[in-house]
Amino acid sequence: MKKSIFTIVLAIAYLSIFAAPATDIKNIDYVVTDEGITYVINLRYGIDNNLTAKNDAGEKIIFNLDEVKAYRKNGKEYQCKYFVEEGSQVVRKTFLQKIYTRAGYSVYKREKRMNENTNIEDYYVYNNETQEYQFNKNNYKVILSFFFPKFNLLYS
Repeated sequence: MKKSIFTIVLAIAYLSIFAAPATDIKNIDYVVTDEGITYVINLRYGIDNNLTAKNDAGEKIIFNLDEVKAYRKNGKEYQCKYFVEEGSQVVRKTFLQKIYTRAGYSVYKREKRMNENTNIEDYYVYNNETQEYQFNKNNYKVILSFFFPKFNLLYS
């Protein structure tokens, strides 16, 4: 009896090696447009600054950035947002990486794109679709104390 149970356990362990790994839902890339959500593979920026990907069948799909509302690439979520740069009155539209959400406020990080020359490390706080605050490495302590209260001990 012990030998048969040991043999069954050994067979199950051996067969589990060949089982396909489970797909983590947080790592599935997708693109959101007016037409709906499209799940894709190998999402990247194309040469003409469009999103390029492949679908499950292996067909190449090109998304115009003007039509894209949001997308997820390598587990990071990006949303199309309007923002005002600090020190200017110019309203710009770009994709911001969603970092954290608490009490209706969301923190987004702006990343450098291909056509931008400056080193950008700006962060923006939005409440519903309204930009509330902009911060960077120089004035981040106030924002961290709201979103991560346990860090108050580090800065006091």
